[in-house]
Amino acid sequence: MPVVLFIGEAGAARAPLAEAITRHLRPDLEVWSACSRPSHVRPHVKLVLEEEGISAAGLRARAVGEVDLDEVDLVVLRESVDREAGT
Repeated sequence: MPVVLFIGEAGAARAPLAEAITRHLRPDLEVWSACSRPSHVRPHVKLVLEEEGISAAGLRARAVGEVDLDEVDLVVLRESVDREAGT
């Protein structure tokens, strides 16, 4: 089964949301999320998913170092944007 990894900064919202939504839409994929600065998955993320009928089971903010990148087929990286610099 192909493995997709979403990487974010804190792992509190966007990467776990992407993980859960992609799992819901593509059950033929194994989907993970990880972050560079592990935190916690924000409670409102789980509420939003629940409202949409999407399972939040197993969501957690894991560090990129916990993931064996050799097992990953596709990495989706969210890049930070410096709004002041316009980049």
